Amino acid sequence: MEARRAQRHLPRVQPGVSPGAPALELFWSDGALEARTTALGERVGRALADTARRYGLPAPRGGGLAWGLPFRRACAAREVCDAAYQGGLLLETAGTNDEVAKVLPR
Repeated sequence: MEARRAQRHLPRVQPGVSPGAPALELFWSDGALEARTTALGERVGRALADTARRYGLPAPRGGGLAWGLPFRRACAAREVCDAAYQGGLLLETAGTNDEVAKVLPR
């Protein structure tokens, strides 16, 4: 197991530090979580890229499940996030002028 963890760059879980250590070890043991996260991240990236093309926005930035959609106008992401929240979707702004809407998957 130790060689497998090192080979795949998996985090070392200290059982005395984390009461959830056995669950974390199980999640990381077979690569399924990593594969699912990668697949979902690619899906989010494609959806945001399609949205950016459709509305003439800059290309999304990110990877895994952490993605952001930049806007050209300062504070535009704040307006998008507020509208999304009203519709039940949680987004977060980023950037020095709130020009990026970040997706927060659950």
